[in-house]
Amino acid sequence: MLVVSERVRSAEENAGRFMSALEALGGDRLAGRFNPYTMYCPRHDRVEAHGIRSEMLERILARAFSMSDVHLWVGREPGWRGARRTGLALTDDFHVGSYLRRWGVPEPEQLPTLTNLGEATATAVWRAIDTLPDDIPLFLWNVCPLHCHDPGDEMTNRPARGSEISDGFSLLLDLMRFLKPVRVVSVGADSWKQCERIKESYSHGMGVGDWCRVRHPSHGGARIFREQILDCYGIESAQGELNI
Repeated sequence: MLVVSERVRSAEENAGRFMSALEALGGDRLAGRFNPYTMYCPRHDRVEAHGIRSEMLERILARAFSMSDVHLWVGREPGWRGARRTGLALTDDFHVGSYLRRWGVPEPEQLPTLTNLGEATATAVWRAIDTLPDDIPLFLWNVCPLHCHDPGDEMTNRPARGSEISDGFSLLLDLMRFLKPVRVVSVGADSWKQCERIKESYSHGMGVGDWCRVRHPSHGGARIFREQILDCYGIESAQGELNI
């Protein structure tokens, strides 16, 4: 019991450190960067939204850092209909509850946003997750955790710049050192570029046993994405299951 308590305490401390580093990333509306953990969107958010997002993520991190068999899925950056609103990578408003329940984290009394929006990428990702066993400890992340948007129009998505990817890469390295995931799934080619860097140069001692590269589900790729996830996990699809 003492060993378990010490592991939980250490995980909570590491989760706090990680959140401090995450919150220190430079959100800047004029430059087109929104930090979901320190910033508030007057158009869609509750006033306390950034605090709700931070608390949900930190609780999941504390659970994940205390485990030894975590699977890590890595996307590129938040979308304006997804993780910008929820603070949870590859997860929109309609799937927050599913993610929290998967980790045994209580749902907040209110979501960060005033209304619910869906996101196509999050929908495809969670359809795939729903085909997997419930007991897989699955953590979702983005290479760049900031929502990158066109300056002057926050309800847009733009690719992260090199400096934003670099900042996010440092956090991804820290995340993997804390998690020591047994499997890493990179969602899309841009994510794979950063995961491949870690695999080739930094992965010694992280404990990753399996690296999977899958197509991003956007732009008509949802079917292939789901097929590749099932293949990665060695699950045969039932006939007609992939008609999405």
